[in-house]
Amino acid sequence: MKNRKPTKYAGIFSYESKGMKLYGLKFSHKGTQVQKQGYTSLVTARQARAEISTAIETGEYFKKEYTLDEYFEIYSNLKIKSGKWNKSSERTYTTAYNMISTDLKKKKLEEISRQDIQMFNIQLGEKYRSTTIAATLGLLSSVLEHAYQNEVLTRNRAKGIEPVKSNKPKFSKELSLEDFNIIKKYIHDHYDIMVQVSFMLLSYGLRRGEVLAIRESVVSFKDNVTKIHIDKSRTALYPDGKGTKTGKNRDIFITEDDTELLKKAIKLSKERYIANKNTSYTKDAWLLVGKNGEPFSTQLLNNIFKHIKKKTGINITPHILRHFFATQAQSTNINPRLIANFLGHANVSMTDHYSHPTDEGGILVMEKVNQKIN
Repeated sequence: MKNRKPTKYAGIFSYESKGMKLYGLKFSHKGTQVQKQGYTSLVTARQARAEISTAIETGEYFKKEYTLDEYFEIYSNLKIKSGKWNKSSERTYTTAYNMISTDLKKKKLEEISRQDIQMFNIQLGEKYRSTTIAATLGLLSSVLEHAYQNEVLTRNRAKGIEPVKSNKPKFSKELSLEDFNIIKKYIHDHYDIMVQVSFMLLSYGLRRGEVLAIRESVVSFKDNVTKIHIDKSRTALYPDGKGTKTGKNRDIFITEDDTELLKKAIKLSKERYIANKNTSYTKDAWLLVGKNGEPFSTQLLNNIFKHIKKKTGINITPHILRHFFATQAQSTNINPRLIANFLGHANVSMTDHYSHPTDEGGILVMEKVNQKIN
């Protein structure tokens, strides 16, 4: 730049461009070379120099020449440190990132062309379903946008690229009443009370983690109905439990027949805890435990359902049972807000925004669905 002139501040210079006086930076701090320009005033240039120097010292300064792999590590670490990602979201986004092709991961950010991204988009369409394609492409665009905002990239070349249509058929979440009853009978004939209760609770639309977090302390036995307070979730990443997915607690209700099954499970749970010398029973102990007194894990429950699917030939998962309950409830013409309250959904679009969960509403949902199933 021929018309560059130093200012009285070290590392800051002025220059003319299109009749305007602008300012730039050129300095070295702790071995890192910095060269930037385009500041419209000396004040903003000085502020930028100070911020960059601080960022270099704290390890938060973004250099050029990152590969996608290198930048994703920075991106994910910042998300974790800022609290925007918890353990579950970190796992989800890391899984999505792992679906990005090795060729793209090893390229420097500026070398990733729009054509590269379009070709990758097409490859995703050949391998995965629509939700996975959208999540993976969305993550890639987010990482590149972050790099662009931090002036590591000149532009986000993934911006505006729409996910391609998947060549894979949609995953079916449908379960017929006939198949539901076949699975229910198979579980009754081949599994103990603990698995039967797991299936029963999942059949009320509970999430897998919510079922694994049931304790005697959250169960209220009444004359005509049993209430279960849903306040925790147990997952592979949170084996000691955490709050519910939406952060809100709720109550569900179960029938008299299912209450008897639940009482048997509580009795068996106590026996198994007591039989295990290393553990003791309290009303806050996890209800679902194996013969060795160890609480059911996410993987154990998944394996049980895989075995049931193999033996019955019916596609069944905990989430399919949740979908089954929702489908049965919706077909009864119950107020959608009551169903949402029962399932623990955060929102119901354009539906009774001012209603609140009530015992009466929960009992109504339970009774109506039970009439359809039985």
